[in-house]
Amino acid sequence: MKVLLTDLAYLHHNYGAQGILIPFLEALRKKYIAEVTVTISDKTFWKEDLRFAQENNFKLLYKPRWNFSKYVNSKQIIEHQNFQKKFKEFDLIIDISGIEFIGNLPFLMKWKDLLNNLLVQKLAVKNKKPYYEFTKSYGPFKGFFYRLIIRKYLNMLPFIHVRTGKNFHTIKKMNLKIESFCFPDISLVLKPASEDWADNYLSKYFPTKGNIIGISPSVVINNINKNENNSCGENNIIL
Repeated sequence: MKVLLTDLAYLHHNYGAQGILIPFLEALRKKYIAEVTVTISDKTFWKEDLRFAQENNFKLLYKPRWNFSKYVNSKQIIEHQNFQKKFKEFDLIIDISGIEFIGNLPFLMKWKDLLNNLLVQKLAVKNKKPYYEFTKSYGPFKGFFYRLIIRKYLNMLPFIHVRTGKNFHTIKKMNLKIESFCFPDISLVLKPASEDWADNYLSKYFPTKGNIIGISPSVVINNINKNENNSCGENNIIL
């Protein structure tokens, strides 16, 4: 069985994406003999991502994104044609992005992301491929037509897994026709490193023992405003 896992931007030092991908691969391989290919949409770290893919026994496929801030040129068209041609080779399609349909982005970015998010689902329907969305966060869904489009496409799924209870409540308010399930963050099943590894790692940067304050910069929290439909950034301190 040939499985395509889609919609990660890149993997190098992107520990959120790795935290989703690695546990999923482990679970998949326990039940099925599968040849796995993962798409990335940013070639900045292609060499590093290719090395990571080889170390974890999967293939990479470049999935281009339409960039409407620039003129659509022949290069973009050829890249999309190549992706659509390769797409037909797979037996199963699973979207493993961490978040989708971020409705409070700037206007053009919001609609560009929506079109790019729906691309794979449209191709799956066109080519009669089974398509699923892995556990993730959704929204916020801002605007009547925006919500209408998203509701249509979510209802085409067999079911939906939603990350965390607050986001699950947001999805329930969409009154979808499909079953929805509240599910924890998949990265929680990652095996933690040993205490010895942690001590050795930290000793390289903190030779003297004492309390350590950790700061985790987040692009997501920085770019998504808090609102009634979105728990992103809750209980975080902005420096």
